[in-house]
Amino acid sequence: MLAAEGDSLPGAILKIGNTNSRLRLRLPPAEFVNRWCEQGPTHHCALGVGHRLEEFRKLSKLIGEPLVAIGAELRSC
Repeated sequence: MLAAEGDSLPGAILKIGNTNSRLRLRLPPAEFVNRWCEQGPTHHCALGVGHRLEEFRKLSKLIGEPLVAIGAELRSC
């Protein structure tokens, strides 16, 4: 499992026919993308409301899947 926390920002978004958001993450963009891509993710992601890393940490332990949180205090579980 791969997770990160950030903020969804108001403002203009690309009108390219699918959903997209303006985000501010906890790391500079290049560092975030490099660290995210080092984990071998798919090209899809899901955005959720609220700060949920603690719940993902608990879920990772329950289902026995490791969690990597990019740019957060939470370390790999």
